[in-house]
Amino acid sequence: MSNSKKNINLSKHNTGRKPLDKNTKTLYLLSFALPFIIIMLAFALNNFAPFGDRDVIAASGETDYYNYYFELYDHVHYPQLFQYNDSFPTNGVNPITVADSTLNDNYAANVAYHLSDPSNFIILLFNRSAIPAILNILYAIKLALCSLFMCVYLSTRKKRIILEKEAHEAERNEIITSYENKLESKSNKNGHKPDFIIGKHFENNKLGKCILSFDFLSLLLSISYSLGQYFVASGMNPTRTLAIALFPLLVLGLDRILLKKTWSFFTIVYALIFICNF
Repeated sequence: MSNSKKNINLSKHNTGRKPLDKNTKTLYLLSFALPFIIIMLAFALNNFAPFGDRDVIAASGETDYYNYYFELYDHVHYPQLFQYNDSFPTNGVNPITVADSTLNDNYAANVAYHLSDPSNFIILLFNRSAIPAILNILYAIKLALCSLFMCVYLSTRKKRIILEKEAHEAERNEIITSYENKLESKSNKNGHKPDFIIGKHFENNKLGKCILSFDFLSLLLSISYSLGQYFVASGMNPTRTLAIALFPLLVLGLDRILLKKTWSFFTIVYALIFICNF
């Protein structure tokens, strides 16, 4: 009987989606902004584009990916290059370099396998010479998304745990109240009331309100996830970073399958991961 009551309470808490409160909006904003600022400062201090001439793809040791990006750009902006006709203006683009990279590779396969992330097509909106800088900025944005999505997962999971605790709060309060009543009756016999609860009014002071109302732990863990060893070493290739950034949302989808028996969120995120990293 008690288990059924607890399940009913949990279902009441889960019905309806409440809008994000001010603390949650601030938490999500900081989880995105702080890693982005940190990465851009690191770029500026180490002469990475757009502040210098270095780039994340060269730093990761996978310079072959540049051929894929330039090949995509040239197929869109200079389609005549791939007709092997020397009578047209090249606007400073070396057709021999482009042709060499195309003759030995399958262009469609390269786009599908290496450049399937839709964000990679942003390079088509800028000049060819700006591709390294655009890729660096995309890398910083994707790291910020890693932190944001992890923060969404951690904060959502924490709220669910809090709701589960609140579902059992009435039962615990009854036990605590009966215990305090017994202690109070004993203290009245002895002529004094013991104050044995340490930090009972912690939530009433300013520091306590700040700590209890803002999820600092989720923020710190999210930033640590986005600035981990993988993302600043072998994961510096922006072609697959977004797929890894979506991983916390995939785990969140698994939680929804187990708790709410809904598959839609998991299916959408799983499909996005396949699209972003075929």
